[in-house]
Amino acid sequence: MLTSIKQKKFWHTITKIVHGEEEAEKAQTAARALFVQGGKTADIPTTSYPAAELEEGKDILTLLVDTKLAKNRSEARRLVTQGGVSVNDVKVTDFAKVFTSADFDEDGVLLIKKGKKGYHQIKADFRDGTNTETFILYKWSGSYGGIRLGKVP
Repeated sequence: MLTSIKQKKFWHTITKIVHGEEEAEKAQTAARALFVQGGKTADIPTTSYPAAELEEGKDILTLLVDTKLAKNRSEARRLVTQGGVSVNDVKVTDFAKVFTSADFDEDGVLLIKKGKKGYHQIKADFRDGTNTETFILYKWSGSYGGIRLGKVP
């Protein structure tokens, strides 16, 4: 059985081999911020929606599927009904729950947590839509106190 320190070194080494030193350091920084300090960091996977879409509202099932925290709406519904999803540290129990920009925290973020180690941020994009930004979604999953980082296509 690996100790916590050995597990962290193991996952850091694996991430470094697969993704390089820079990505391993980013993953380690994000893991510390999320799991030790309970805070947010720029390295958390992020998805942006146009501000107008968020004013209309997005249901939790759509958010879970769009962020790749769930493969489909059925899996998302199961996660919510089993109590495995929280948004801004509040457990979501109604799979029909709709989030609008009014639900964002003081930093302008919805932080979705799936289980113990699945995190994703939702942000509003206030631009007019003529200049689109490219976002790379990362799938984070933890195993035995470490995290694996893999790009989601």
